[in-house]
Amino acid sequence: MKNRPLPSQTLLAHRLAYNSMTGELRWLAGFRRGKCFIGLQAGTLSAADGYRRLKIDGRRMLVHRVIWKLVYGEDPAADIDHINGQRDDNRLVNLRLANRRQNQQNRSGKKGGLPKGVYQHRNGRFVAQIKAVDFPQYLGTFDTAKEAHDAYAVAALQNFGDYACLIERSK
Repeated sequence: MKNRPLPSQTLLAHRLAYNSMTGELRWLAGFRRGKCFIGLQAGTLSAADGYRRLKIDGRRMLVHRVIWKLVYGEDPAADIDHINGQRDDNRLVNLRLANRRQNQQNRSGKKGGLPKGVYQHRNGRFVAQIKAVDFPQYLGTFDTAKEAHDAYAVAALQNFGDYACLIERSK
């Protein structure tokens, strides 16, 4: 979804209330097809990608971007990263601006039981690699997945700092 300009902070504040402790956005005003939504949680959770979305005046938008505009008064200048990786956790302490690369880095690894940054070569050894620029960078071949992941972790911290995701997250 392309990040189009959001409605004004004033309009959002008239229609929505945000609880920064719970991350919930609730309707202050809203009617559709004769139903009143006042007091209900705004937005629906997408099973496809885990983000919460809502519609205002027929336009779909991501709830975490709306929250950013409500709180800070301006459209987010970049992506918004969910620090803990849970896309529906919209507490203010869990949201931060990130460039696209940082936001992509803060994702858990692939499925299949191997840690992030590690794959098993056909010879049975474990290869560590990281995509720090535009192509994967080879970090070495190791006897165990743990050794390979340790090499990945060092490189991730050097390249991404606080945005590095070193642990696997359950969905």
